[in-house]
Amino acid sequence: AGTIETSLVAQQLLVVVDDEESIRDGMQQLLSTWGCEVVVGADAEEVIAQLQRKPDGIVSDFRLRGAHTGIETIDAINSAYSSTIPALIVTGDTEKQLLVELQSGGHQVLHKPVPPAKLRAFLRSLPPPPLPET
Repeated sequence: AGTIETSLVAQQLLVVVDDEESIRDGMQQLLSTWGCEVVVGADAEEVIAQLQRKPDGIVSDFRLRGAHTGIETIDAINSAYSSTIPALIVTGDTEKQLLVELQSGGHQVLHKPVPPAKLRAFLRSLPPPPLPET
């Protein structure tokens, strides 16, 4: 694990941030079987340290370790790349006010457990990754 596949098709590079290792592992396996390149971590610093290029999309849990949130994580990754990367926030929260705030921030929101079909719809909504220069 850790080898970068070289293929003619540009793979989508996704970042998955969750403080639960089992969830990170499950998401990494699922997204990899769909042909995505996946970088996982418990927080923004961990994933930014692993990234070789700007990710095509971010999937983050809303509640992370300490008082950190997925919004902060997404903002940190965006500022590291001076960009607005499409992001999906995953939450177990059902508080209506919180959901309204998350969606008004321009992020897509899914409830846990995340249905694979909804995750695939998020992937399809991402712009295609840039073609590698030859």
